[in-house]
Amino acid sequence: MKKYSDELVRSWWEQFGDIPINEEDETLDEDFIIPDVVTFEKGTDKEDVWHWFDNESSNGLYRLMFSDP
Repeated sequence: MKKYSDELVRSWWEQFGDIPINEEDETLDEDFIIPDVVTFEKGTDKEDVWHWFDNESSNGLYRLMFSDP
């Protein structure tokens, strides 16, 4: 069973969309923090963040990326 609701995970995914990504190496250009849940520091590979979302969403990353809320 997932720890967080899909609605909450989707809201975090939308917040993640505002984080700039370094185009050269596909890493975060600033910290992405979900208070009391997780912190991804600047320099984290975006795929590491994607894996976290894939694990936290009951529908997986694909649904977060390619479906309407």
